[in-house]
Amino acid sequence: MFHDVISHIVDTHVLFVTETWLTSGSYPIDWSQYHLYGSKVPGAFNRGSGGITAFVSPSCPFTVFQLPSYNPHTLSLKVGTLTVHCVYFPPPLSSDKVLSALSSLPMTRDTILCGDFNARLGPLTGDVISNARGNALKPWFDEHCLSVLNASLAFGVKTYSSFRQQQELSSIIDLFLTNIGDVALVNPQTGG
Repeated sequence: MFHDVISHIVDTHVLFVTETWLTSGSYPIDWSQYHLYGSKVPGAFNRGSGGITAFVSPSCPFTVFQLPSYNPHTLSLKVGTLTVHCVYFPPPLSSDKVLSALSSLPMTRDTILCGDFNARLGPLTGDVISNARGNALKPWFDEHCLSVLNASLAFGVKTYSSFRQQQELSSIIDLFLTNIGDVALVNPQTGG
């Protein structure tokens, strides 16, 4: 499955995937892989829950290496000069534990924080509601001078969708944040 998906990705150097359910090993593709393995689900025939994988293209022009694991919910990489933290915070995790995990992360001046926060930020991202986790995270984002890129680059774009009882349920729970200024995002090579 991943080979088919990866073969259609063009001009992407690094791809993060959350909720991989991978408990060991790697995917049979030629991209470099970094893993935060999920935990095994008892009685589920070796299926895991959670997990994060970063795929790095063979054509990636940047040096990439894995940073130490700062908490059990984050895969952190150095990609060139950028620090990228990808998170998966399961829905049952308390807001206090989410904030503690986020506070454990080193925030360099060029940091991207992305992943499945299971946090709904309501009007900020164009979602129809906010949830308790989203409300708890907003002050932390402000305190760390993080811009929510969903708000400026993908306002209203749903990141989760499912169907239950013949109704579509959708929300914005995957977030992309950075402390990099707007000009540097436009052209990271020249800063403008």
